Amino acid sequence: MSEKISIVLPVYNGAKYLRGAIQSCLAQTHKDFELIIVDDCSTDATPQIVRSFHDERIVYLRNKVNQRLPRSLNIGFEAATGDYLTWTSDDNEYFPDALEKMLQALRQEPTVAFVYADYWSLDEATGRKELVEVPETLKLDVKNGIAGCFLYSRKVYEQLGGYNPSYEMVEDYEYWIRIWRKFPVRRCARPLYLYRYHADSLTTTRHFN
Repeated sequence: MSEKISIVLPVYNGAKYLRGAIQSCLAQTHKDFELIIVDDCSTDATPQIVRSFHDERIVYLRNKVNQRLPRSLNIGFEAATGDYLTWTSDDNEYFPDALEKMLQALRQEPTVAFVYADYWSLDEATGRKELVEVPETLKLDVKNGIAGCFLYSRKVYEQLGGYNPSYEMVEDYEYWIRIWRKFPVRRCARPLYLYRYHADSLTTTRHFN
């Protein structure tokens, strides 16, 4: 059985942290993956940073016109060839064993279609780091308990389709609710991700560009 993972990385003027985000993907202990970078018409050094990496697992797509986040995600996933799917932000980083551990969690329980993991948060303004443990049991009808580290099987995408542009700024939350209502999900109870809080982060601004 193939264990190829597709990582979609949407970016718009994310040059400040992009190199670290890409390096964290390339440093994964699980080697069978593709990294699909969707550049939404960046005007900073994003293209040069992407092209400075020479790894055949990187696919670089640059939108001809600005699409914004949900459509950029869908462009990436339409190009994805992996049996497992995820996406990450240009200012966050995976720990080296993130893909390996999440894939193990999915393979251990074949009925589970989506796993989500604990993470470390980093406040760029203060330098404070904090371990965040995501809920063991989700109540997505009340609150979004899923952060930036997750992995799901291709059957989720095949059955649910892509992200809904009508829910921009909460496109991920809306997608998690659709998954949660249809598929078994499981927490991966270990920190596998660095989530960076800063003035321009999605968490702070909740817009893509």
